[in-house]
Amino acid sequence: MTNKVHDIVNEERRRRRLGHVSWSREMAAFAQSQADYCARVGRLVHSHRHAFQGGENLAEGGSDFGARDVVDCWLRSKAGHREYLLSPRVTKAGVGVARRNGKTFVAWAFSDAQPAYPDCPHCRRHGLVRFHRRHERGKSLLRRFRAAVHSIKKAVRRLAGRIVSILR
Repeated sequence: MTNKVHDIVNEERRRRRLGHVSWSREMAAFAQSQADYCARVGRLVHSHRHAFQGGENLAEGGSDFGARDVVDCWLRSKAGHREYLLSPRVTKAGVGVARRNGKTFVAWAFSDAQPAYPDCPHCRRHGLVRFHRRHERGKSLLRRFRAAVHSIKKAVRRLAGRIVSILR
């Protein structure tokens, strides 16, 4: 089924005059481990372990869930799966399939042709797309947290000053 999903993705891309996505053993290994993990926990779980420049599409269905069903599911998706599937930036991909308890879990891991965040030296050095989002969001949250702590400290100092003046 892995090759069939990959072939159907390329067929859909060809119909839209988009470039061919080549098979990547690295992406396929990642996709397989992700599909295995989803089957083990019994639900779709997007990875937090992205160590490559790209992402993943996941799908879940019954035991009769076929390759065409998977790709059609992604093409109808409003959550960005279609955009990834048909992105001209995607050049390499791999598919993983796992079955458990009458359910079929499919993962399609893909890689972008160019860095998505070339301006962040840390994320560019490590090639982590999703990490960059968390990294930037984390820096923003840290700034807001520090500002809040600073405001609280100022309020505590003012309150302490008032208490001291009352006690005198």
